[in-house]
Amino acid sequence: MGATQEVLLKKWNDFLRTRGYTAAIAEICDNYPEQQSLYVPYPEILVYDEELAQDLLEKPARVIPAGETAILRLVPQDAVDHIQELGQKLEVNLRVKELPALLTRVEIRDLRLHHLNRFISIKGLVKNTVQVRPRLHIGAFRCLRCGHVTFEEQGRMEFREPTQCASCQKTAGTTRFRLSPEDSIFIDTQRIEVQESPEDLRGGEQPQRLTTYLEKEITGTINPGNKVILNGVLMATPPRNQRAHPTTFNIYLDVNGIELEEKDFEDVEITDEEVQRIKELARDPELNAKMTASIAPTIYGMKMEKEVLALQLFGGVPKVAPDGTRIRGDIHVLLVGDPGTAKSQILVYLAHLSPRGIYASGQAATKAGLTAAAVPDEMGDGRWKLEAGALVLADKGMACIDEIDKMEAEDRSSMHEAMAQQTISVAKAGITATLQARTSILAAANPKHGRFDKFKTIIEQIDLPLPLITRFDVIFPLADKPDPETDGALARHILKATLVAERIARARALGETGEIEGVEAIKPPIEPEFMRKYLAYARRNIFPTLTPEAMERIKDYFVMMRMSYSGEGVAITARQLESIVRIAEASARVRLADTVEESDAKRAIDILENYLRRVAMSEEGTIDIDIITTGVPRTRVEKQGKLYSMIQDAGPDGIPWDTLVLEAGGTGIERKELEMLLYNLKEEGTVYEPKAGIYRTTRA
Repeated sequence: MGATQEVLLKKWNDFLRTRGYTAAIAEICDNYPEQQSLYVPYPEILVYDEELAQDLLEKPARVIPAGETAILRLVPQDAVDHIQELGQKLEVNLRVKELPALLTRVEIRDLRLHHLNRFISIKGLVKNTVQVRPRLHIGAFRCLRCGHVTFEEQGRMEFREPTQCASCQKTAGTTRFRLSPEDSIFIDTQRIEVQESPEDLRGGEQPQRLTTYLEKEITGTINPGNKVILNGVLMATPPRNQRAHPTTFNIYLDVNGIELEEKDFEDVEITDEEVQRIKELARDPELNAKMTASIAPTIYGMKMEKEVLALQLFGGVPKVAPDGTRIRGDIHVLLVGDPGTAKSQILVYLAHLSPRGIYASGQAATKAGLTAAAVPDEMGDGRWKLEAGALVLADKGMACIDEIDKMEAEDRSSMHEAMAQQTISVAKAGITATLQARTSILAAANPKHGRFDKFKTIIEQIDLPLPLITRFDVIFPLADKPDPETDGALARHILKATLVAERIARARALGETGEIEGVEAIKPPIEPEFMRKYLAYARRNIFPTLTPEAMERIKDYFVMMRMSYSGEGVAITARQLESIVRIAEASARVRLADTVEESDAKRAIDILENYLRRVAMSEEGTIDIDIITTGVPRTRVEKQGKLYSMIQDAGPDGIPWDTLVLEAGGTGIERKELEMLLYNLKEEGTVYEPKAGIYRTTRA
């Protein structure tokens, strides 16, 4: 055993010296205790000594401590003395990074007995974190007979007392030991729960979880919603709070190192070369077209929709007014469409493209799943803890909610605060908290009856409460209308994408290499990985402000719209004004511009006008915001009221169709419009036909 340990120490010592780690060790000593770890890439160990690398994976409990001992032997004595003078004991952690996935990566659901006590890596989504707490590392126990202090190293899960006093030789049965906290050594520890990433699951599988423990300076570095790769040693421990000796043990991962697989915008690493490339792309005259074409390139058409989705990724600038009021910068978009219009595909693509993107289906979502759930704390102290839901996990990212119309009304109500104030207020199980949900929401819904009804407004056909609909900055209807030319182009695009996908699948299965024919046709102009870096750079560094020209353009449009339709309803409200500002700021961010120019304001106005003309257009050809806020245009309400009065005045015998056409024509209601109004009145149940061609009201 000793010889083997000495061999390991010599190997580590030679490795650290020959690979030039002495300077890094000296830097740790200079910055101790803020810096406590030496990070070593596994491929470097493998190249230097294949046997040492293999032992590291198979016997980490022996190899890693040997490496840490070797590190301490390379620390100059004067550095050790200086740290001791500060009242601290020098301990340097050896953390191994860049583990090869092929050798060490294990899915949580595939963890088995042969993985115990081995160095492995797991990938998953951080579901829950517990507050960082001090853990007793080395306990100082004072003998109550002689007063001598005996130091005892503690296990992670169990409390250990000395079995014998080192001074008076009394055993634990003949003397008592009292813990002396002031002489003991504590270290920071944190428990986190990691679950399998949703995109890695097969149909019908529930995501499985694994408890992991972090120690020392890596605690508090990850949050719920982070997608991480955790490297560490898989351990087993008996269940807590059981009197009998259990035969089935729990497993946990003793984390050695953390690698963020998917990072926040703030954490995405961008090199100087990539910054230069980002700035070059920002000067490209075809920038907007390339950004639009990089959104779900396998989906045909939807140019305006993709343009808005690209702007949604950049978002506007969040602002805090002098009185403390927060004005969101995130843009919310709703897609409402017939079946087969690729809504779900768009949502999945955006969830993968955006850092901290979360995809959820409304049909399987609850209020707790979207906001936060209170669950018992497994630490066993009787307290409850909050588990973050989809909107909280997507903080500083994007939440893509499919089939939002299938959610229960009570569950949907939880989204109001998240969309407006971008917070989640929780008051449950004795916990009162406000969680951050600074996320842009991309939602998709189907029309109430499966497909759009030409006799009703789009808003009437969305099975969502009107206050929630008004929270969206942009609403796009996606109708599936047959058209020979469009259908032919759509079919060609889908078939071309399918052919390329088939060629890629065959090449992977057969191990073929080389360029795939036709891949350029569906390849995005800006590859997703670089797109993420561009987004991160823009959101971290670009905070554009409105120029006087842009402000004047937006103000003139707002006033003009309010005045133009003043006699026929309200065209837009202050909410649409704020939406224009957010979209204009996003447009400036795309260009990496520090100011919102008039061209950005015009682009935002064009987008808003396009959306309003598709969603809020009245029968008279004017924009009526009442269609969005109340579901029905004001002019229709007035005409339906007139028509109802005509039928009611006819008495209990009702009014014949021909007579109704004549009377309605005298008030300006044409025959085609009359059919639509009658259809709506019958749908409401206020008018019916006692016999064909005769109409009367349900109330006498």
